[in-house]
Amino acid sequence: MSQKILILIFSFLWLAIPAKSQSDNSLNYGFLETTTERDKFLTYLDTIDKYLYRDAQLVEKIIKECENIIETTSELSNEDLLNYATQKIYIEQNNVDFLKCYLIIKDYESFLQDATISKKVKDNFIYIRAFTYMSLNDWAAAQKAFNEMLEKGRLKKDTGLIATGLYSLGQLYGDDGSHEIAIKNYLEILEIAKNYTIRPSTLSLIDYELGENYVQLEQYEKAKQVIKKGLEDVEKNNMDRLKPDFLYLQGNIALNQNDLEEAEKVFQVMNELTQQTKDPYAIENNMLFHANLLSTQKKYSEAIKLYDQLIEQTDSSALGVLKNIYKNAHPILLTMGEPSKAYAYLEKLQKIEKNMAEQSEKEQRAYFNTKFGSEQKEIENQLLTVKVLKEQNQNRFLYFIAALISLGLLVLFIAYYQKQAFNQTLKKEIKKQTQELANANTQLNQMNQELYQFNKILSHDLREPLRSIVGFSFLAQKEDIQNEAVKEYMRLIEKGGKQLSTIIEDVSTFQDIENHINKTPEWCNFDMLVEAVDKNLKRRYVNIPFQINYTKLPTLYVNSFVLELVFLQLIDNAIKFNQQPTPTINLRYYQEENQHYFEFKDNGVGIEQKFHSLVFDMFKRLNTRDNYEGSGLGLSIVKKMLEKINGTIAILESAPNVGTTFLISVRESKQVKRKSVKKVAEAVVG
Repeated sequence: MSQKILILIFSFLWLAIPAKSQSDNSLNYGFLETTTERDKFLTYLDTIDKYLYRDAQLVEKIIKECENIIETTSELSNEDLLNYATQKIYIEQNNVDFLKCYLIIKDYESFLQDATISKKVKDNFIYIRAFTYMSLNDWAAAQKAFNEMLEKGRLKKDTGLIATGLYSLGQLYGDDGSHEIAIKNYLEILEIAKNYTIRPSTLSLIDYELGENYVQLEQYEKAKQVIKKGLEDVEKNNMDRLKPDFLYLQGNIALNQNDLEEAEKVFQVMNELTQQTKDPYAIENNMLFHANLLSTQKKYSEAIKLYDQLIEQTDSSALGVLKNIYKNAHPILLTMGEPSKAYAYLEKLQKIEKNMAEQSEKEQRAYFNTKFGSEQKEIENQLLTVKVLKEQNQNRFLYFIAALISLGLLVLFIAYYQKQAFNQTLKKEIKKQTQELANANTQLNQMNQELYQFNKILSHDLREPLRSIVGFSFLAQKEDIQNEAVKEYMRLIEKGGKQLSTIIEDVSTFQDIENHINKTPEWCNFDMLVEAVDKNLKRRYVNIPFQINYTKLPTLYVNSFVLELVFLQLIDNAIKFNQQPTPTINLRYYQEENQHYFEFKDNGVGIEQKFHSLVFDMFKRLNTRDNYEGSGLGLSIVKKMLEKINGTIAILESAPNVGTTFLISVRESKQVKRKSVKKVAEAVVG
């Protein structure tokens, strides 16, 4: 279960009444014969409140009973139905079926216009609606809804609504990586709590969220302070459901700070707590933390055994959990000297990431299609309403004409004039909207042209004055200048100019990747490609005796222009970021089904584990420019070019002062098959 869904569970529990005993998974309420269907319905809703996240089977039975009552009785009010819809959305959120949540929202959204429904029921529905937008990654809609909630709360001086709006925006910004803004929102709620009463459960959740965001910013001391306070509060207020999550967060901070003694203490407390509560989510987190702890303690075999146990008992649909397990287990297997299993885990990790991306894209596409369809339907309904009103008006005119025959001609003239005016208004509106669309397209084309001109300036116009600066700086250094400080300034100007030139060239390359991708695929002999790269780099590194080791490489039908740039960049990095007397690059090729893999292993400076996912971001540098030149765009360009030709790049393994192994994968183009090429070759020979 994802962290987002966990927070939703706790958000819902703010409103729920804690159950005093566990369910027996039955529906023996002991209703009397005089009990009305509405009273039964309300009792069922109350039971869902209590057991929504504790007994899924019981809740499923109750939902069926509620649906039967809805179909067979007219006793229910709109408030009852909206309350039921809210509960149903929470259930589907728990099932991670966000599209179904949206469909329920569209069915009941009109109930918000009913003045007889209480503010509390409406606010609950509005909150879960906004949360559904966030779950569907419709950030704009979610942010708008949460801001409206916040503004409404401030306008009416409703502390509860203000706190909910700030808390929800904090979640949104935290998920989006804007941790400083999220923290600011949570701290504002704590300021409000100094003068107004806010539920203890809400304050504990805020402490948890603050701790999470401080950890993301690596502000561990602040995180530990709020976690300590949060644990004291949950203990004081008997909120056992939150305790395992605070402990999990506390333990991870200890691991991040390499405080193994503290991590071991936290694990012991977590272990005792999970054995008492039997909460599946807490047990899963406990096992995952234990495996991470064993790995940090270098008890690799025990850690892998625990990871394998987690994989075995985790539902195959829980892609987020499995992704974390494979991601953590892969480097341990490499350290243990089990490359086959490590590669298998890496492939599963990549497959899960691909499935998650496809699933998210599919869900979003279905959501936006449904949303667009709903909006179109609303427009059609509005037009139909206008049409009906128009027809009613025309009928009234006809009745009026029949009653007042003497004024018939005048009335007909008025009706005709009104119809013409209506048509003219409609035409003007259509023309206005068409013009607005045309203006938007013109602006978009203009922006694209400006972007192209900007790229042209980067790639050409800015280089001319830059060459002059570097050139004259170089010439000035050759003059007989007595002042050593001036000489040093000129050297720094030349160095800065060269660095700026490199950045401009790489930015231009990054912007111009589409032009490289559009080049026609062709047969590429990778032996010859590597020889060409080798010659190119030997001209660049005259005084560095580097080596590129490889055996027979394939000939593939691919975009050779892109791949030559990729090979050049990776091998150039292996030489540049290297402190060995002889930089060495071992290139290995293998094929699995239709996928072709090239493995680049060097003996360079290496990359720490925590930076593996950052090196492919734009302008991310792990070394200072004083030690190594470059713009920080090299691997970003490589990643973007490979993605454009359906390829991938990943770090298989790396460690400081040991070296790095990159793995790239490509597929052959489908336009030309080897069989047809063979026929051409035979014809030429003949």
